[in-house]
Amino acid sequence: TRKCVAMCSLHQPRSSMWRCLEDLLVMAPGGFVVYCGRTSEMPNYFSSLGHSCAEGAVNPAEFVIDLVSIDHESQTQAMKDRLRIEKLDFSWRRTSENLVPLSFRKVASLKSWKRSMKRSSTRALMLLVKRAMLQMGRDHLTNALRLLATAGLALVFGLHFGRLDGGGLPTARSVAARICLVSFGVIAMAMLAMARAVDRFAKERAIVHRERLSRCYSGFVYLLSKAVTELPLDALAAALFAAILHHVCGMHARREEVVMAFSLVAVASSSLGLAVGALAPSAERAMAIGGPVMIVHMLTGVIDPAGQVGHSDGQFMEMMQRLSPIRYAIEALCVAELGGLDLARSAAEAPRMGGLALVKSGDEVLRRLGITNDFEASTDWLLRLSALHLFIAAVALAAQPQVAQLEVNHD
Repeated sequence: TRKCVAMCSLHQPRSSMWRCLEDLLVMAPGGFVVYCGRTSEMPNYFSSLGHSCAEGAVNPAEFVIDLVSIDHESQTQAMKDRLRIEKLDFSWRRTSENLVPLSFRKVASLKSWKRSMKRSSTRALMLLVKRAMLQMGRDHLTNALRLLATAGLALVFGLHFGRLDGGGLPTARSVAARICLVSFGVIAMAMLAMARAVDRFAKERAIVHRERLSRCYSGFVYLLSKAVTELPLDALAAALFAAILHHVCGMHARREEVVMAFSLVAVASSSLGLAVGALAPSAERAMAIGGPVMIVHMLTGVIDPAGQVGHSDGQFMEMMQRLSPIRYAIEALCVAELGGLDLARSAAEAPRMGGLALVKSGDEVLRRLGITNDFEASTDWLLRLSALHLFIAAVALAAQPQVAQLEVNHD
């Protein structure tokens, strides 16, 4: 009798409450509008699209909720649900096109759509970065423990290798120790960074997949947020390890070069972990694949401190050697550590040390090891590998909906 307009948002209303509604707006996940009009006309509208509702036998509210719901338990079923919702959205937009004023239709122009997508991508990136920062804040104790454990690992390295040449003049005797020190350090940081990246991706995989199915953001935006928030944390841990290692062992290389090389190999390995996580069909398989991949990179990247240059037979092993971040990090550190270093010789050490016993300088050692790249070239390769890994991860994430589409069409 008061003739008041009442608006409400209902979740699974009863049939008795449903009969009290005069007009209805039905929205699906992602902001899609699939119906807006008289409640009494809704069953006939959906029946005309091939979705019949047996009135009297089924609660119309439950029928329409099932129609716009997405089952995230199965990737194939989720894609089927998403395709159904998109078809319903398209049908409703086509039905209501004549009801929309021309001035509002201009919003759907290509230029406006591009601006809208740019704004939504920027906003999604900001939200993902904010969420990642909040998560890092909640995990501050874990992150602090990680940094503390990394510092402890560097001290263990220092205790094992000791101060090179006892803090005195460099000798040929310490060449093998210097090469082993940088090699084991690089392998340790690379393994830790990749394991952490794969573990993080595995934990977030289900959430990311659900949000991407809802078109909250693209795979590129997600990877960009990871690069902005988490890759610097991996670089920070490796930089702390490098700084302590340089101080405790008294390395000849400049501290800035040591920190840069360790930080870049951590970033390259972490981005490799993201690529493995994106390529693997499940979190468990990503964890199973990550270890062997890094071991292959370790095998093709290490240097024999006895002065024997390794030779890889076959194009595959040669390709893996060129793609190994461990190789370029070790080469960069060897160049920084041995380049321009004058060594005291000792003929008495020749039987035990092999070909490196009689070398006169670090530059001669580098030639015997077959290291031709300088420090800048090696670090540039680490940056290129990081970009390559992120590109592969972005392509893999972008291809996942297409793979699901193929599965739907096959079914």
